[in-house]
Amino acid sequence: MLLTAKTISHEEHPWGSLLILQDLTDYETIASELEMTKSLKQKLQTVVDAAYDGLILIGQQGKIEIVNHTISELVSCPKEDLIDQEIDLFFRTSS
Repeated sequence: MLLTAKTISHEEHPWGSLLILQDLTDYETIASELEMTKSLKQKLQTVVDAAYDGLILIGQQGKIEIVNHTISELVSCPKEDLIDQEIDLFFRTSS
């Protein structure tokens, strides 16, 4: 729970207070899930980086989410520059 207190005043004369009580349970749950997701993504990146073969993980939108060093060398582009790019920019897909 979070309690916020504000003084209400008019022309520098306080005439009341406002107390706000907020339940932070949902925010704490979301923060915990975000930390877990970040941790899992880091573990996945470690596994992908350890692979000898070139690996690319593509999201549902067709954008590159994770790549390893082998793919970076194959397309002559730093890993950081590949992230969030459309996969079609680097590899042709058959139609």
